[in-house]
Amino acid sequence: MKKAFLLAIAATMALSITAGDVPAQNAGQNSNISNTLIAKKSKAKKSTFRKGWYTAIGTCNLRYGPGTNYSIAYQIEDGEPVYVVKKQGNWYGLYHGSSDETIYWTHVTNLKPYYGPVTWS
Repeated sequence: MKKAFLLAIAATMALSITAGDVPAQNAGQNSNISNTLIAKKSKAKKSTFRKGWYTAIGTCNLRYGPGTNYSIAYQIEDGEPVYVVKKQGNWYGLYHGSSDETIYWTHVTNLKPYYGPVTWS
C-alpha cells in the first residue's frame, strides 16, 4: 500500500511538468511535433479481491464452476445478496442461501459490493 501511494505521488509530480520543461527534439526546426511528456503506466496493482457481501446486477446466472462451460444452478435477481469467498480469473466463487455450503460461480461483471442489511430466505 505504501509503495502504491509513493508511486502515485511520483506519477502526479511527473505529470505536473509542463511541455515547456521538456527539451525540444528538433530545436530550431519547423516541426509539427509537440513537446509533451508521456506518463508511463504505473506498476501499482489494480484493486485487490476482498471476501464479503455482494449484490446482483440485474438477473445473473450462478454456475457450478468458473466458466460458461459449466451448467447453471440458479438465477438470482437484481439486488439479491450473495457472499463471495474466492476469485478465479474473472469469476467469483460465492455462497447462495443461508444453509447451502456449495460454492457457486458467476462472472465478476454480474456483482457489485453490497453495504447494508442482509436477509436470506
